[in-house]
Amino acid sequence: MGFKGFNKWWLLPLGILMGSALLALNIIVLQPSFIDRWLSGLVAQRDVVDCSGERANDYVCYQERYQGLVFGPRCESCLP
Repeated sequence: MGFKGFNKWWLLPLGILMGSALLALNIIVLQPSFIDRWLSGLVAQRDVVDCSGERANDYVCYQERYQGLVFGPRCESCLP
């Protein structure tokens, strides 16, 4: 029984593609609140950490320092 020559192999990739598109559209249109909280945490006012002395070899210190430099206050004289 069934249709001869009708292959269903394309249904799974098509379903995954459509599901991914719907999820992306949902995120773009509705903008869930967890994304806003995450972005506000990244852009929050950060101080530049000093990693000298005992913390000179501390990876976490340098990670916090560079996050502070990237997401911290802007240099007004540096802007065009």
